[in-house]
Amino acid sequence: FFGFTYCPDVCPTTLSIIAAARDDLDAAGVNTDPLRIVFVTVDPIRDTPEQMREYLSLFDIEVTGLTGTMPNVTGLLKQFGIYAKKIDQSEGDYLFDHSAAVFLYRADGRFKGTIVHNEPFSFIKEKIKSIL
Repeated sequence: FFGFTYCPDVCPTTLSIIAAARDDLDAAGVNTDPLRIVFVTVDPIRDTPEQMREYLSLFDIEVTGLTGTMPNVTGLLKQFGIYAKKIDQSEGDYLFDHSAAVFLYRADGRFKGTIVHNEPFSFIKEKIKSIL
C-alpha cells in the first residue's frame, strides 16, 4: 500500500481495515502468518524511518514501512504506476492526493490483484484469503 503518515483518512482507514480482515480470517481458522503488509511512503521528506516506525506502531498489525530518498521513492512510484500529487495547505503544511489501491501478491511474487478504497469488507477478506 502506498500512502503517507500524515494522511488524515484513507491511509489509517486502509491499514485498520486490513488489520480487521486479518483478525477475522484468523478467527475463522485461516493461517494468516504468511501475510506480509508493506506500507510505502509517497512523502519521504517527512516520513523518516523514525516517523514511519512511530506511525505504524499505532496499528494492531505488523507492517513493514518503506521510505528512502526522493529520487528512489519517485522512481518506485513510477514503476508501480502510483499517482501522488502534493497539495499545499495553509501555512506551509501539505497533504498528498494519491492512489489508494492495495496491491496483492502471491507468496511467489506474482501479482494477484488489488483492493480498492471503499471496497466491501467481505470482498477484502476474500481477496486477502486468496493470496494465503
